[in-house]
Amino acid sequence: MFSELFLIFTYLTEAVIVFIYAKNIYESRYNKALTIVLSCGIYLVPMLIYHYVINIELVNLLFILAVNLLIIKLLFKSSIKSAIFHSIALVVIQTIAEFLTAYSTALFLNISSKESVNNHFELGVIISRIIYFFFSVILSKLSSKESNPKNWGKWFILSSLPIGTAYAILVFKALTDDIIMNFQQTFLSVSAAFILLILNIVIYIVYERAENNNQKLIEYELTNQRNAIDLQYLSLLEKKNDQMQILTHDYKNHIQTIDACQLHRMLKII
Repeated sequence: MFSELFLIFTYLTEAVIVFIYAKNIYESRYNKALTIVLSCGIYLVPMLIYHYVINIELVNLLFILAVNLLIIKLLFKSSIKSAIFHSIALVVIQTIAEFLTAYSTALFLNISSKESVNNHFELGVIISRIIYFFFSVILSKLSSKESNPKNWGKWFILSSLPIGTAYAILVFKALTDDIIMNFQQTFLSVSAAFILLILNIVIYIVYERAENNNQKLIEYELTNQRNAIDLQYLSLLEKKNDQMQILTHDYKNHIQTIDACQLHRMLKII
């Protein structure tokens, strides 16, 4: 009973982390309470699949990715590309956090990472979620607030790098799960994972700045187009004004000519 309750706690914690992350970046489509409830409800789906249907780490990770995408796209005002990128970012942070926790525990207790996960599951979950929350908040603060859904054009390809990171960590973990590595091996593994985390944060920053610059360039081009249209409109107004002045001048000349003719006729009559 306790393990099932703790599993629910684990997934609800992940839902809250995703909610906080998304709230810092996007505008919510609904009120805060409803958004949290819906996020938690959606997150119970992968938990049920993991617990009752299939228990494979890679499959579970894909379900988490899909759930993150669903929450960000449906509950917040985001474009599909932006939702995909940030969903991937969250999955990568979570994967690295779990890896760092499992292998750090294995390092200190001199056991395999598999034993670390199985025998110290609750402790590992708490530590990994703290790391996950900490770095997700950092990333959300580094990200600019999206008041309008971004286009997220050519730089979207950078999202393939975090995917490769998550895949590499899962492969390494699968190959070394049952192995009790010595201190040096485990330390190198943990430090390598931490370096990957830092590199992914750098990629995240580059991605954000590139898209912000791209967005500013688009806005600058739109402003130039509007200015060009305004200049054309002003030019047309000036031409019409010149034409009106010419017509006014001709009209005055015409009136003066008529008045002169009438005066001349009157003088002849007299």
